Amino acid sequence: MAQYKQMKKMDAEYEAELKTLETAIDSHTKDNRDKRKALQEQGNTLAHQMEFLGKSTAEAHAAMQQLYANAEQNLALAAYAETWEWRETTSKSDQ
Repeated sequence: MAQYKQMKKMDAEYEAELKTLETAIDSHTKDNRDKRKALQEQGNTLAHQMEFLGKSTAEAHAAMQQLYANAEQNLALAAYAETWEWRETTSKSDQ
């Protein structure tokens, strides 16, 4: 979660710098366009990383829920196994 917050902060910084470069006096120059392009690429890379981190977190959460459900089911089966016993039936021929 801390990593996601750090990435979100970096993304906001990239956006702020990008806005600053767009409104700068030299916004029409090649150097400025190159800087904006580089910042945009870094922002896109960061966005992909944040998306991947979000998906990974969701998958980890789902896996933990599945593990918890399996543990609950196994505990219920164990409780049933403690009380269950074989019952002998008498057949009609034995009587």
